[in-house]
Amino acid sequence: MTGDAAVTQPGDDTIGVLIVDDERLTRELHRAYVEKVEGFEVVAECAGARAAVAAVFEASAGARLDLVLLDMTMPDGHGLDLARLIRARGAPIDIIAITGVRDAEVVRTALALGVAQY
Repeated sequence: MTGDAAVTQPGDDTIGVLIVDDERLTRELHRAYVEKVEGFEVVAECAGARAAVAAVFEASAGARLDLVLLDMTMPDGHGLDLARLIRARGAPIDIIAITGVRDAEVVRTALALGVAQY
């Protein structure tokens, strides 16, 4: 599922997680960590912003997506744009920014968009 937008359906009592990061190793590390946490399941991984947008649209069409682990900087877009899209759609998806970006304006904007953790 790396890079594409195929979202699998998590179990009924499981939190479906989308990992969005352009670095393959970072996605692998996030996946390994999520797989160790009971009650969480990685339902998709995206290597860029465009694929993540497609995953969010797919989730809106019926696949369950509860949490996004979101990088801010990717070659094809910015994590803030994805966060804006999620909020504009009214999707009940939590977002945790996992990024090295420490720009104060990016942090403020992320928090204003309801990013749960930065």
